[in-house]
Amino acid sequence: MISRLLIPSDRSRRRPPSMTYGVDDTPPTMVVWLLAVQHAAMTLALVTYVVVAANIAGLRPGETQSLVSGSILTLALGTVLQAIGGRFGAGASIIHVSNPFVLTVSAVAFKAMGPAAVFFIAITDGLVQTLLSRILPRLRTLFPPTVVGVVVCLGGLGLIETAVTSSLGMDGLGDMPDGVALGISALSLGTMMAFSIWGSSAVRLFGLVAGIFAGFALSWVTGWTAPNEVIQNASWLGLPSLVIPTEIPDLTLFLPIVLIAVMSSIDGMGVVVLMDKMDDADWRRVDMKMVGRGLRANGLANVAGAIFGGMPSGMSSSNLGLCHVSRTSSRIIGLATGFLIAIVAFVPAITTFLVSLPEPVLGAIQVYAAAYLITSGMEMVCGRALDSRGVFMVGTALVVALGFTLVPEARYLLPERLELLTESIMVTGGVVAVVLNLIFRAGTKSKVSHVLTEEQASNTRRLADLVELQCARWSTRRDVAQRATLSVMEGAEALAMRGRRLLVLEGSFDEFNLTLSLVHEGVPLELAHRIPIDLEKALDGDDAAFEASVNALSSVMLRNLANNVRGEERKDGTSSLDLYFEH
Repeated sequence: MISRLLIPSDRSRRRPPSMTYGVDDTPPTMVVWLLAVQHAAMTLALVTYVVVAANIAGLRPGETQSLVSGSILTLALGTVLQAIGGRFGAGASIIHVSNPFVLTVSAVAFKAMGPAAVFFIAITDGLVQTLLSRILPRLRTLFPPTVVGVVVCLGGLGLIETAVTSSLGMDGLGDMPDGVALGISALSLGTMMAFSIWGSSAVRLFGLVAGIFAGFALSWVTGWTAPNEVIQNASWLGLPSLVIPTEIPDLTLFLPIVLIAVMSSIDGMGVVVLMDKMDDADWRRVDMKMVGRGLRANGLANVAGAIFGGMPSGMSSSNLGLCHVSRTSSRIIGLATGFLIAIVAFVPAITTFLVSLPEPVLGAIQVYAAAYLITSGMEMVCGRALDSRGVFMVGTALVVALGFTLVPEARYLLPERLELLTESIMVTGGVVAVVLNLIFRAGTKSKVSHVLTEEQASNTRRLADLVELQCARWSTRRDVAQRATLSVMEGAEALAMRGRRLLVLEGSFDEFNLTLSLVHEGVPLELAHRIPIDLEKALDGDDAAFEASVNALSSVMLRNLANNVRGEERKDGTSSLDLYFEH
């Protein structure tokens, strides 16, 4: 019945043998709703990030409940749009979850403006993602993963203080730690860790849910939290409240929101691409139109959710893992999941339960989120090759942000209007990282050409140094930089064996593709197809057989290292060996 809402896909896909039900298949009704319940449970577990942000900001229970209801409605709308497809959705079973990256900046905004701040957070995030759905390829170079990684890492560091005080049951700095609270928090966090580390693929997906229920149960047993009359008396039907802001927040709060929206868009792009690869056995390249529609759905859902006071959502890679485990990616299941999530938004009894989680359990969730954000940010930074520009940008941003946190008196050196920049470690570090990145980008070209000296042309190690240095200037991924270096060395040796002198090393980079060209004298290098190589026969045969085997071996290595490789003749009489790498 609900399948009638789906807009037909704009291209046909061949279902991979590993999948039981593909994106456009219709599973049995029982399968649809069982998997939809699992997806919805995973999504609702992550709504606790919204509760954590409200708890840090000190919002009242009623305000928090309204925030949770609006956020759940945003998740439902995004999930439904993705499943329906057409111009405003990816046309895939992409489930939306509460975005943990906005947790820290949301708490700061709530402290400054109250619940109305969520309107500006969601509107800004939604508009940025909608815009990025069209111009992401051009804008990505302005916000490289190194800058975004710094912001994400600082977001995790900003949670540490409240994570510790909540886990210890301390309402203020003068309070003493509570041993019972620590036990509840330790059990909750330990359960999350145990499920995530030692559980099977299916069990790991529910680690956060298990930790929440374990901590909640112990809090009741120990008397830390008595059965809440508010939960018992909560109604089973209610409408989310509309949010109408009466003031505009300080403009400095918008910068980290924009950065997070850019990072969420890049992360969302990865989710769309992975889902597309999972659905298509003949997948060859990124479908940028599908990526754009997926980002557009996310942006529109966040803009619409702002009216109901919902925090921004993001696309879930965890739910993508559930699709892989269940071998089912039908978008009918995504549509059913969206409907289930929407129903929860209108049931105050469920949202009240989420709002009433004990303080130590919220502390465990904050530790869990902080660990995720810190390591995710570090991974984004360390996953890139860095030169001195990157080192100083990352290091200086972290030092300045932590400096204002550890020595708060330093903020009085700034003009009064700029003091707000130091209120949040995330805002401080984000501003410094963006400014330094723009300054240090001066002199860095997207296309370069190195005329090779005699020593560089004949010494593959010197040639490799050039590639490594240029990849560091561009901050390419380390794995891509390593493959590019090995490819250039192998290509140079293959050309040298055929007596073709290297002249120039050319390169270009646009954050999506890395291209390196070895310009040389003579005709283009002939690249053998993937054929079996009999080394014993080559060694025992004549020179022609040996040369053919070496040529085949070089070709196989180049094709395995680079995503694409070809030899071309140029108009000036030279030739080039072009190496292409997806980034």
